[in-house]
Amino acid sequence: MLVESDDQHPLLDLLDIRSSGEEGVQVQASSREDWQKEARKLELQGKAEQAEAIRSRILQDQTPPWPVFNARGVEELTRKIFIDQVVGNKWRQQLFEYAAFYDAPELSERLAVEGRFKPAGHFLAQRPRIVTNRLAAYSRRPGRKCSSGGGPFGEGGTA
Repeated sequence: MLVESDDQHPLLDLLDIRSSGEEGVQVQASSREDWQKEARKLELQGKAEQAEAIRSRILQDQTPPWPVFNARGVEELTRKIFIDQVVGNKWRQQLFEYAAFYDAPELSERLAVEGRFKPAGHFLAQRPRIVTNRLAAYSRRPGRKCSSGGGPFGEGGTA
């Protein structure tokens, strides 16, 4: 069997190779979903580098310019703030933005009282601005690709 798309290539004549006239091999392209499944499978096998290569080169996924939180990430944030009582507002701001985006006023209230983060006390006033800012990355403008990353905070859900 000859695997060559150009069966009239001069090299084939030079090597005295002739096509037998058989049907060629059917080429089947992998779908985006197939590549996503393969990346996930590699990730579960501990091959994170290969999975990341598939995501960046083939799927052209990009890491969003904000922290991506899943349930475990939110748990870590709440532990840092309420149990470890870390100093500084970086973690508090991230948790507040998460609470605002997913409309979790009870988390914002806890952050204002227990976490001593004053901006969280203005949840209703700040929420529209935070949501608008986070969704701006997804607006469609001519010539601009929509960013990806599983939403502004990764996997959805409430705190």
